[in-house]
Amino acid sequence: MTNSDPSLQQRAEAVIREITAHVDEAYLVHHIDEPIDQVVIDLCRQAEPGFSRQSFHQVLSRFVARLFAYGLSCPRRLTASQARDEAIALLEQDYRGTRSSGYEAALLDAAQAGPGWVSLILVRLAEAIKIRRRRMHVGWVFARLLDPSDWELRREVAAHLLARCGSPPPGPLAKSPGGRFVNEIPILFGQDLEIDAQLDRVCAGSGRIFA
Repeated sequence: MTNSDPSLQQRAEAVIREITAHVDEAYLVHHIDEPIDQVVIDLCRQAEPGFSRQSFHQVLSRFVARLFAYGLSCPRRLTASQARDEAIALLEQDYRGTRSSGYEAALLDAAQAGPGWVSLILVRLAEAIKIRRRRMHVGWVFARLLDPSDWELRREVAAHLLARCGSPPPGPLAKSPGGRFVNEIPILFGQDLEIDAQLDRVCAGSGRIFA
């Protein structure tokens, strides 16, 4: 595929394997989504209170306290006041409601939801938190494993990914193959993982057809 140093190729392949292991969908679901979902499930199993501003704050504070204690990769214990403040901050940052977003939108949606308001608000907030945590995690993985100063390695990684996607640019690697794409590695990874996911879906479908 390339005329580059075999040791550089091996380093690039090792980096690709490690990044893939930490950003594929199965890893993200298991390490980010499932712990957050479990916190929501645990709280929704409890008796649902009638809506009031006080019960709204109590439920969200319990959710955030459990989220920080059990749902995140770096557990933290929060006091009741810290949990309430964090809950309001999370709603302001991440809640996307029926008509608007933020804390006041969540409060209005809960007031109008009637029975089931707890699950409505927690599920919506949890989904937004999962998106944010996924982005933070993926950014951290790339920052940890791809040294911005190691341009040769980044170029080799980009070239490998382009080849795996089936669309490497023309010309030998020494003349730039991958060089134009060193800053697009996260996008190339996304394309590579999507191709793998499509193949998995096709294989699963074929298995059903011929079963």
